[in-house]
Amino acid sequence: MGIDPPPVHPDEAVQVNAAVPRRRVEFATGRSCARRALARLGIEDFVLRSDPASRAPQWPIGVVGSITHTGPVPGGYCGVAVAATQDVLTVGFDAETGEGLSPELWSKVLTQTESEWLLTFPSYRRPRMARLAFSAKESFYKAQFPLTHSFLDFHDVEVAVDEGSSTFDVRIVGGATATAAFGPWRGRYADSAGMVLTGIALPAPGLAGGT
Repeated sequence: MGIDPPPVHPDEAVQVNAAVPRRRVEFATGRSCARRALARLGIEDFVLRSDPASRAPQWPIGVVGSITHTGPVPGGYCGVAVAATQDVLTVGFDAETGEGLSPELWSKVLTQTESEWLLTFPSYRRPRMARLAFSAKESFYKAQFPLTHSFLDFHDVEVAVDEGSSTFDVRIVGGATATAAFGPWRGRYADSAGMVLTGIALPAPGLAGGT
């Protein structure tokens, strides 16, 4: 992401007029990426507004999508995932930069089971694995919200990571029940020292396949 935001439609820009400069850059960059992604689906010049209450992007009819941005401005990362609803029921995508999640945040993000899982790794790996769990939960939240309109806490869900296949499973462990009709929630990830990418996509009803 550059320090000067890309141009956006006036109906989009008005939604962040009062925001701090960093937020305006992230918003504009996300819209620019989204337009390029939508163009690959044959949708041109769509005005991508946000829902006033949830701030979730209001994608075109027949499209699901997810936007992520992370890191410094300038120099950060922005990415967008979109798909046609005839193929994908919902999608969640997240990126997190940095060497790992700070230890003082672990108890806020991880369940007791996840905290015990984290201790199975050497101490030098724990910040990155905690970052992976955090990002996986963010992807899950983005994927489930368009279906359930439920706001979930980090402790409402639990992540199980399979390093051999670079996949993760997410299950509800708190009181939330709105996601019970959907799933299974399995995602994929790509992890490096500087950034982790996670994503979840549920196939449309009637289609076989995974994430």
